[in-house]
Amino acid sequence: DFGAALPTDAAFNARVVSLNPAATEVIFAIGAESQLVGRSRWDEHPAEALQIPAVGDGIRPNIEAVLAKQPT
Repeated sequence: DFGAALPTDAAFNARVVSLNPAATEVIFAIGAESQLVGRSRWDEHPAEALQIPAVGDGIRPNIEAVLAKQPT
């Protein structure tokens, strides 16, 4: 929103847990699915998202499961 460039170099090793289906779809759309380490049980699109471990509901995620994924 402020014109800042997103880091795209190999040094940017984010680990992301998405708790929102729309955010998961965006992560796949921008090609960052390799950084997705967890999702809510409602995140089913694209179909490849089902390969990512679910960490519970988006509104009430399993906090222990989220933290176990060590998101950055």
